Amino acid sequence: MIETPQFQQLWNERLRLETWYSCVAASTLMGVAQLVSLEADRHILGRPFFVLRLPYLFVALACLIVLLHQRDNLSFQTIQITIVALTLAVFPYIWVSQAAFATSHNPWIPFYGFQIAALAIASYRYGNGVRLNVFLLVAITIEAAVFWWHFHLGSERLLAQSGYIWNVLLTGFCAATLLVARYLYERTLRRLIEVEARAATAEMAARVFLSVRDRANSPLQTLGIGLALLKRQQPASAISDALLKAFKKLVDLHEIFNSGKAKIDWSEAERLTHLGPSQEN
Repeated sequence: MIETPQFQQLWNERLRLETWYSCVAASTLMGVAQLVSLEADRHILGRPFFVLRLPYLFVALACLIVLLHQRDNLSFQTIQITIVALTLAVFPYIWVSQAAFATSHNPWIPFYGFQIAALAIASYRYGNGVRLNVFLLVAITIEAAVFWWHFHLGSERLLAQSGYIWNVLLTGFCAATLLVARYLYERTLRRLIEVEARAATAEMAARVFLSVRDRANSPLQTLGIGLALLKRQQPASAISDALLKAFKKLVDLHEIFNSGKAKIDWSEAERLTHLGPSQEN
């Protein structure tokens, strides 16, 4: 794949947009999760876990407000750092929250936070490619395995009898499947944007040719009048005949430009010119 400047512009714009949407989704999910967890705390812990929930709730709301109000002003790097930071902040949060539930000796659903986090990580856009998704998914898997071993969940009779471990493994399989789907989606998207970039480049080249045609219009008219006068004065001149033949070729070329103008769709070229300068990934 040849990455032209036009392709890079279109790709950077799409990359920034998808990362922004992922960041908004992560902030919203984090905020809603805190509100739901505050209510769940009453039934499992006996009281709301304000020390853990409120900081995450305020951070999620602050990020969401900034993302919505400064959508066009935030750089790609800022959005990318935000989505990565929000995801990394979930790792200690899940451990502390699940550990509090595990030591409360009350009924609870283990690994629920790990499962949601794995599915979210596989779905988010963190940047160019899926390397960060893979790294974060492996990290959350390692943390979940350590949590399972640390709290001896394998020896829990109810979990063993219900086969809950298979539910957890199924969630991991779904997350891996989503990650593969994101990788295939990225490859397809790059091909589509490459086609758009080539179309925009061709349309811009067509604009240049039509500009040349418009600039040549008046000189061609003047040249035609001059050659007509020359032909009247020298009807049998070989030079005037050669000039007239050359002039007819120029007129034919001019007509080709005229006939092709109406068939060109300028939407891609106009869309490309409206994009901002290309940003670094």
